[in-house]
Amino acid sequence: KQWYQRRVAITAGRVPIDNLLDKYSQLSEDGELTSDIKSTRARFLAVADQLLAGRICIASMCIGGAKASLAIAIKYSATRLTVGKKEKSTDCDSALIPLL
Repeated sequence: KQWYQRRVAITAGRVPIDNLLDKYSQLSEDGELTSDIKSTRARFLAVADQLLAGRICIASMCIGGAKASLAIAIKYSATRLTVGKKEKSTDCDSALIPLL
């Protein structure tokens, strides 16, 4: 299955003014912005904070998946037989496996 990324542009759509801003800022009918947060930077950080938590959660899940994949790969490599004389264990195996 292949996945493609697409860019979507809406050129003729209108968003009602009530749906533009609400929690931190309001936009009046004549286009005036009012907010309880006075600083532009503080207002941006308040909104971006909600996005940041989701991004950190996704990143931590990716790290967890990578750790699990590495553990599976190393455990599999310890059981894999190669061509040549059978040896009980190598220095590399005994050094890596306890770290997991």
